[in-house]
Amino acid sequence: MKTRVLAVIPVNSLSSTKSRLRTVLNLQERQAFTLNILSRTIQTLKCLDKDQYILVLTPDDRVLSFVKGLRVIGLKEEGKGLNPALGQATRWAIEQGFGAILILPCDIPLLNSEDIKTILRMGVEGERVVVIAPNKGRNGTNVLFVKPPGILKYSFGVNSFERHLQQAMAQNVKFEVYSSASAAFDLDTSEEYRLLLEKKHIRQKALGYENEAGHIDSNSWNSHHPTWR
Repeated sequence: MKTRVLAVIPVNSLSSTKSRLRTVLNLQERQAFTLNILSRTIQTLKCLDKDQYILVLTPDDRVLSFVKGLRVIGLKEEGKGLNPALGQATRWAIEQGFGAILILPCDIPLLNSEDIKTILRMGVEGERVVVIAPNKGRNGTNVLFVKPPGILKYSFGVNSFERHLQQAMAQNVKFEVYSSASAAFDLDTSEEYRLLLEKKHIRQKALGYENEAGHIDSNSWNSHHPTWR
């Protein structure tokens, strides 16, 4: 029997989204950028499997309204902080009978279908499995697969990669580590944002097109079909 996997995308309030990028983007631009990454992540999941179950976890009613138009599940965050909120989503997943949970934070703009496909393939075998995709510095957790939901206490934050690994080992849970440049790239600083622009510019040039300014057009960030991949 195929394991039912719930993909969970936690999204912060738009009023404070991507605050670390405030030196390069104003609030309106950061909000549009967040919704663009969210839309792209949802599209990537749906392209991988049109029957994929997707839940967006957020305290923001505007985000809930946005994802309703994308035909995914929206869950209003009750508590404060990412880890308690993910506990809420996990309880919901267990109540709904899901056999595994895949957590994709909304700050991994280069994550692609091959990343997700490989992580799922690594995780579906076995009864108790954890798959972790660390960030570039290997001190944080970018993607987390847990089967079954509830066997791991979430510890996202600084040094979460090591804490999640240690917890899995302490509980004799099989664990796998997935590494790729795209899954490891998270967007936390202005320098990472500039690097993202550079990657997009290089890709456009290779394909023979680019906008006049040679950078991501902020007007395209509201689109449900982002121009950058």
